[in-house]
Amino acid sequence: GGLTAAAVVVAVSLDGNGSESVEPSNTVPATTEHEEPPQQPVVDSDSGSGSVSPRWRPLGEPGVGGRVTGLAMSPFDPDIVLIAGDLLGTARSADGGRSWERSDGLLSLEAARFTFHPSRPDEVWVGTMSGPHVSSDGGATWEPRRIGLPDLESFFYSAPVEVILFDDNVPDRLLAFGGSHREWDTPGEPAWGVVWESLDGGGTW
Repeated sequence: GGLTAAAVVVAVSLDGNGSESVEPSNTVPATTEHEEPPQQPVVDSDSGSGSVSPRWRPLGEPGVGGRVTGLAMSPFDPDIVLIAGDLLGTARSADGGRSWERSDGLLSLEAARFTFHPSRPDEVWVGTMSGPHVSSDGGATWEPRRIGLPDLESFFYSAPVEVILFDDNVPDRLLAFGGSHREWDTPGEPAWGVVWESLDGGGTW
C-alpha cells in the first residue's frame, strides 16, 4: 500500500531500423531511414544466456522545446508516449515515439512529470509551474485543476508542482508535490516544497 505513480519513465529504445528526422510542425513524421550496424550479442554474466543489446535512435525535437523534463509510456498501451519540456509544454505520440503531436490546454508551458491513473487508461496528470493539470484523453489535451491553490498572478508561478501521486488505499486521494527540479527563478512567493492534498480526485486541494 501507499502512494504510487502509475507511470513508466523511459528512455526510448527501438528495435527497428532507421532514425527519425524531425520537422517543426504539430505532427512530426519519420522521414529518413538508414542502415544501422548489426546488433552484437551480449552474454548475461549471471545466467550465461545470450541477449541482444538495445539500439538507440534520436527522437529529434518532438515540439516541447528546451530540456526534456518528463517522459512516460502508458502502462495500458506501449504505443502511447508522453513527453514534457521546460519551454513549450507537452507532446504525445501514438506510435511509440515515431511521430509527435503537441498537446493543448496548459496554463504554463513549463511542464514536469506525468502520472497515469492506475485503472483509467485515458486519465493522466502532469505537474506544471502553474499547478496540476489532468487529461481525460491520454495526454492530447489538458485542463487545470487548481481549486484551493493560490491564485495565479501575471507571469508568476504561484503553485509549481513537480508530480501528482495516487493513494493505493484511498482511490480519490491525490497528493501534489510542490516544486520543480529545474528550479525556475520567479518573482512573488511561489509555494516551493508544499504538498497539496485532494480527497475528491483532484477536484479541490
